[in-house]
Parts: sequence; structure tokens; C-alpha cells
Amino acid sequence: VKSRVQHNKDYSVDMKDSKVVVVTVTYGDRLKYLFKMLERVFSEPEISRTFVVDNGSKSDLSSLSRRWGDRIRIIHMGRNKGSAPGYAVGIRSALEWGAEVVWLLDDDNGPEPGCGERLLSELERLGKESGRDKAIVCANRGDWIDVKRAFPPKSSFMRFHVKLLPYLLFKRLMEKRFKVTPLPPILDMPLCPYGGMMAYRAVFERFGFPREDFVLYGDDDEYTLRMSTQGVVIQQIRDARIKDLEPFWGTENNINLVYLAVLKVGADFRVYYGARNEAYIARVLHPGNLFMYECNKAIYIAFLFLLALLFGGFRRFFLILQAIRDGEAGRLGYNPKIPLP
Repeated sequence: VKSRVQHNKDYSVDMKDSKVVVVTVTYGDRLKYLFKMLERVFSEPEISRTFVVDNGSKSDLSSLSRRWGDRIRIIHMGRNKGSAPGYAVGIRSALEWGAEVVWLLDDDNGPEPGCGERLLSELERLGKESGRDKAIVCANRGDWIDVKRAFPPKSSFMRFHVKLLPYLLFKRLMEKRFKVTPLPPILDMPLCPYGGMMAYRAVFERFGFPREDFVLYGDDDEYTLRMSTQGVVIQQIRDARIKDLEPFWGTENNINLVYLAVLKVGADFRVYYGARNEAYIARVLHPGNLFMYECNKAIYIAFLFLLALLFGGFRRFFLILQAIRDGEAGRLGYNPKIPLP
């Protein structure tokens, strides 16, 4: 992750000839989050409308149209097909409508005031510097993001690498004893999540849509890595902030150790598709040193086995092993044995 010096030049955004559209995907009974997100989105004067992909939602989404009229477009998928097909359909629909700029948001994202305007300003700047088909900006989802775990070295397994052991073992001690250097206002990123990502239509026309065989989890990593490895510049704008309205599922029951969380909390579909797709990306799409990868995998699985032995969770442990085998073998797509809600 590299830093960028903040530019003093004023890059104003001329919205007269631009159509800025939000695309989001919802499922289950999440109307309370979605409604709050849309209230914040439509407080931004630059946003013309929002495409809401109904991924088998159990909520009455017609209430959105009653509230915001034709500024809301609802696309019904029939059932939950996952985030990758949902965002693919949403982005395609926005482009067919004529969107010039697309802002992707999760249905539980809470953009802080001015977030969209700030991203648009920086997107305009980056588009002039790099070209519209090579410019992506994304919001700051919070300082809780562990940069070293989010972007581990090549040959990592499930975001674990032996190089990170000293950091993982002494992270809390180091943070208490040493002053943490603040991050710069703009960061170059190798990838970014859907939630908060903004780009010109030229980027989507050049690279197409998310891979639907990922179903969910890791599809945004694959999508944006596909772009950055082919010259697209992805920048996180630190003062364009988003606060998630729903707590991350991995923090349920106050389990702080992420390795234990995958054994004890969350639904099976979250763990299976997440592990499968991460294994596929690391082993198939972006392989590094095979020996190092296998070493990291052996350590990770051994540690997970020890945690299952001490705290329980062998059923989930064997599910993770199956997910890893499927990912490394390239068996993607929807798994009927692991249904989505």
C-alpha cells in the first residue's frame, strides 16, 4: 500500500453532463439498514438515482419507491444468487440506463456527510491523471482495517504468511508501546471492496463485470485485482468515510481471534464461500512460490486444528478443508450443499 501526497489543485466536478448512479445489493430482511443507507445517499446532491438489486429480499422494497419515486430502480433476482451476480446485474443495468459514474455500496453502508462529493472530486482528479478507464477511488471503511492482513505477501494462505508471525504475535504489544504512524490522506491500493468503490463507466466497459462463479466473498477482490494488475490505479480517500451500520459477523460473541471466529460464529455459507474463493485466488489466479504457499497452508490448518481441539468446532473445520479443496481445484459456482439464505 503506497501513499500519495494530497494535491492542492482544485479539481471541481462538473455534474451537468454526468449521471452518477449508486448500485447496491440486498437480501433477507435488511430494510432498516438499506433505508438508512439510501437516506444518506440521497442527501448527496450529485446522486441521480439508485439501482437496488433484490437478491431474494424478504422485505417490502416497494416502500423505497413510495419514498423516493423514480430515483429508485429495483431489480428482482428471484432468489439470493450471491453478491457477484447481484452486482454484475446492477452495474450492467446502471450502464444501460446511461450512468457515467457508478458508486457501489453495500446495503448496510452508512456514508458520512460529503462522502460521495469527496469521492467524485478525487475521481475527477485521478481520471485526468491516469485516464477515465484507469481510475477508481474508494471510501475509508474505518481505521479498524488491518492493512498487513488485508494485503498479505504473495504465497499467503487464507491471508496468513509466516512473514507476518512476528507482527501477529506482537501486534497489540507494539501498538501499546510505540506510536502508530498515521496513514496519509490518499493511499494506493492493490484492491478494494464493493462497498464505497466509485469509477467511471469506462472502467466497467473495459473490464466487464464481477465473476458470477465466485457467488459471494472474494469476488470484489478478484474484480479489482483484475483491474489493478492491468494498470488501473485504485486510491482510498481517507477523509471520505463510511461507517458500516451492521457489525461485522466475525465479531459475534466478542470473539476477537479471527481464526477462532471462523470455527465458532457466522453461517456456514459465509465461511465456505469465503475460504473457497480465497484459496482459488491465492492458488490459481495469483500464485506465488508453491513451496511457501504449502508451508503457510500447513501452519494455518495445524493452528486451526489445534483451536478446534481446544474449543470445539470440528464440523466447521472439515467444512473449511472441503472449501479449500474446492477452491484449489477450481470448483467454483453455486454449491447446492451450501445454500444461501
